[in-house]
Amino acid sequence: MKRLLSILLLLSVLKNPALAHPGRLDSSGGHFDRSTGEYHFHNEESKEIRPPVHEQPELDDPTSVEILPNSLHFVRVERVVDGDTIIVTFYNGGNPERVRLIGVDTPETVHPNRGVEYYGKEASDFAKTSLMDRHVWLQFDVGPRDRYGRFLGYVWTEKPDDVDNEEEIRDKMFNARLLLGGYAQVVTIQPNSRYAGLFVELQKEARDGEKGLWGENEEGDGENEEPE
Repeated sequence: MKRLLSILLLLSVLKNPALAHPGRLDSSGGHFDRSTGEYHFHNEESKEIRPPVHEQPELDDPTSVEILPNSLHFVRVERVVDGDTIIVTFYNGGNPERVRLIGVDTPETVHPNRGVEYYGKEASDFAKTSLMDRHVWLQFDVGPRDRYGRFLGYVWTEKPDDVDNEEEIRDKMFNARLLLGGYAQVVTIQPNSRYAGLFVELQKEARDGEKGLWGENEEGDGENEEPE
C-alpha cells in the first residue's frame, strides 16, 4: 500500500511543472534559472508571454553576481546619473552598482568642476526617458571595472539574439543610440573595444547629419581620454 501511494505521489509531482522543477514560478508561469541567468517557462501556454518587466522576479536563494568577460545580465535601472552613467541592481543579489557606459562620452551635467556642458541636459533627459525604472540587459567587455570602481558595460533595451549583429546594435543597444542621436562622442579605452570601429561609424553618421551636439557648438572628440 505504501509503495502504491509513493508511486501516485511521484506521478502527481511529474505532472505539475511547479513541483517537478525547483524554484518559485512567477505570474507568467516561468522563472529565472539561477545557474544560467535565463528566463524559461513551464507550460506551453506561457511561452507566448514575455517575462515580467515591471517587477523583479523572486529568487529563492540569491547569490553573488559572477561577472565574466562578454557576459550578459538582466538588471533593473534604479537611477540615471547622467547621459552615460546609471545605477542598476542585479537580480541575484548585491548592492546597487554604478555602471559607466562603454565607448561613449556624453556632455557633463553633474561634474563638480565643469558644470552643465552643452547638450548635457538633452543627453541626460534622453537616458532618463529611455532607461529609468526599466529592466535592461547589461553586457560586459573584457575589463568589467574602471579605476573608479564602476562597472563598465553596454546596455541593451531588449535582449539581443546576436550581440554582433549591426542591425540589432543600432536598434537595441543604448550606447549606439546615444551616438546615432548625437547625444555622445566616441571614447575608446582599452581593453574594452569590441564595438569601437562601429561606434566611430555611428558617430560619423550623426556628425554628417548635424544631429544633437554636432549641430552647433562643436568641440573636439574624446577618444583615448578616460571619461569621468
